Amino acid sequence: MNVTWVQRAGIAGMAVAAAAVMAGCSSTGTSAAPAPAAPANATPSVVALSGADSAADAANDENDIKSAAKRVGVPECKHLDTEIVPDTGSPADPPADGQFRVKLAFTNPGQKCVVRGFPGFRFDGEDGTSWDVVRTNEPKLDVVLEPGDRTTANLTYLASDEGTGWHVKSIAVTPPHTYDTRTFPWKEGAILKQDGATHPGTYISPVRAGR
Repeated sequence: MNVTWVQRAGIAGMAVAAAAVMAGCSSTGTSAAPAPAAPANATPSVVALSGADSAADAANDENDIKSAAKRVGVPECKHLDTEIVPDTGSPADPPADGQFRVKLAFTNPGQKCVVRGFPGFRFDGEDGTSWDVVRTNEPKLDVVLEPGDRTTANLTYLASDEGTGWHVKSIAVTPPHTYDTRTFPWKEGAILKQDGATHPGTYISPVRAGR
């Protein structure tokens, strides 16, 4: 599996106020069902799940991808190459105060296949603790990938001051519906750890068609 990290300038020293926080275009060779239009200033809703809810989500994911494969007539994607590309967006329009985005890109190296749903994403801290990031409530779409096409998902994270924030050593990323978890060093500075929050400012989106 090819793995690439494209680094942006660091954000060390940025002060952040903790607060409750408040998606795909098609490209050649990729397709996805249209999503409802949202207001330009809309932000996804995020709610932390209980253990039982998480288990139910996993079961739903398995049913979802099998249904998607039947629906579009191609097999589910079993192997996807992973690229992690930091993306701060427009300086005039960040996701919210103190939030930044990291784009997760998954490229199909094999035959035509379908992918759907959310990547797995976990922060592993220098203090030995971990944090499995919650999902948004955005709808899941069937994304059909031709050989060489890619699908993307966004990690939105809430940054923190280097002196008081949680220092992350590495991240673990798992493409949707696979068990191929890959670990990468975290290069974006300290974050605000909200693993006990019901509406955290750090979350993962579902995959969408696009480059």
